[in-house]
Amino acid sequence: MISSRVTLILLVLGFLSNGQPVIAAVATNDQGAAIEVLDSSSEWLLWWTIPVAIVSLVIFTQIPDWRLKKTRLLESGFSSSAGLLLFAAALIGGVLGASIATHFVLPPMENGGNNLAATLPIMVGNYVGQGFVFLLVPGLILGRKQSRGIGRRMSWWRAVLAGCLGMAIAMPITLAVAQVAGFLIELSTGQTFDEIGHGTLLQIKEAAEHPDLTLVVIAIMVVIVTPIWEEVLYRGMLQESIRKHPLARGESPWTAIVITSLIFAAMHGGVVDFRGLFALFVLSLGFGWIYMRTGRLTACIAMHAAFNAFNILLVIL
Repeated sequence: MISSRVTLILLVLGFLSNGQPVIAAVATNDQGAAIEVLDSSSEWLLWWTIPVAIVSLVIFTQIPDWRLKKTRLLESGFSSSAGLLLFAAALIGGVLGASIATHFVLPPMENGGNNLAATLPIMVGNYVGQGFVFLLVPGLILGRKQSRGIGRRMSWWRAVLAGCLGMAIAMPITLAVAQVAGFLIELSTGQTFDEIGHGTLLQIKEAAEHPDLTLVVIAIMVVIVTPIWEEVLYRGMLQESIRKHPLARGESPWTAIVITSLIFAAMHGGVVDFRGLFALFVLSLGFGWIYMRTGRLTACIAMHAAFNAFNILLVIL
């Protein structure tokens, strides 16, 4: 059970992150025009995720120390307060960078809508703005680290393998959560959802009909740059800072994972539908768990990259 101390952390971090839009992608204004909707007679095919998700959960509970009673983390060289401040500063830096790109770099939009050519400079501006903040305080990133936990540190290639295997377990669960959430929301409110619930994925699907260099660059950024940047920011910085915070002392590592995942999902609210927020929360739990279990950011980066690559292949093939 989460104590009142942890609730206070959640409220404070929620205040810090509130109002900071996710600007790594831009949702389109006319999503329905390019969406493929499944025929009602074939909707039952989507429910295969439920039994597969149950099997995945059973497999997950058989993994040694899945409760994270022991971790393989390295002690970071920055304090909890410094990490939280840097996280907030990076978000602000990203907003400023994207705003500059919007005013000075953004090309004219076709037919009044948004497209990949408009999304690319915003993504770059966002990451450059965040990177500038990190470069201002290199000591927080490059500080000395001391071993913490048990055993030898996992090699990078084992971490990559762990991330890929983690994705194989997390993917069915994530899809099932999205499916159930969408069904319950539709049942209670009457709201329907498009097959593609992410603005950038929709843009990629449309651009794939006439591929160009912009599509290639966006795909590379989504599969490589975004996983690295977001995992450093959310797992390496935010989750680690929450875990080390005095108010969270003595709490389970899952506390930091859950709080980070709530913020991670909320920060993507501008580019995914409501159903997708539940899926991203569950997916982020997986990212946080694999990081705590392996002690390597490489693992959650690989897991994140595999998820993004899977989604891109799904919409263009």
